[in-house]
Amino acid sequence: MRSGVEELAQHLLSNIFTTTDLKMVSVALEQLSQNQSFKHHAHEIATDTRLTDSVKKTQLLHLFKDINIPILYTFFSDMFSKHEFWMFSSKQFDYFDEFVQTFQLATEKVTVVNLVTPVDLLPPDLTKISQDLAQSLGTHVVLHLQVNPGILGGIQVRIGNLVFDYSLRSKFHQFQRQWIAQMARTSELVGRE
Repeated sequence: MRSGVEELAQHLLSNIFTTTDLKMVSVALEQLSQNQSFKHHAHEIATDTRLTDSVKKTQLLHLFKDINIPILYTFFSDMFSKHEFWMFSSKQFDYFDEFVQTFQLATEKVTVVNLVTPVDLLPPDLTKISQDLAQSLGTHVVLHLQVNPGILGGIQVRIGNLVFDYSLRSKFHQFQRQWIAQMARTSELVGRE
């Protein structure tokens, strides 16, 4: 079952593109893992032979109703739609805990890329940027977005110790330095220092 747990953890992680979502999902899973009442109810539903798979799905998803995290709800909805209830069906082994632990370990291997933009970016834009960076870097990328109107336009990107500054403010400072250098050369040429 280990490979099934790892596959599911990677699948969930592949749908997370921001540090905010990663933290919310991680905390929610940890809280559920420690909630014995939740796990007991999930086990009772998953193993009840009188219930149809459709009813099991509905009742199990009802247990997730208080968690307002669409990524997590969609993940479990998809899992239960495939009639995969095994995570909650064993009395001998807690596959849900194993799943949560595997997910937490997988989060340690993601690359966090810091983005500074002058405005908030929409989720589809964040997803596209994360996927493009992941393809370039060859690893799963999660974005940490900061909004700073002071950069005027463009974007600043930090990956580890590397910083790429494509902001208008940076371009204006470059232009200013070039302009001052040109003025100094012009003064030298015309004999005014």
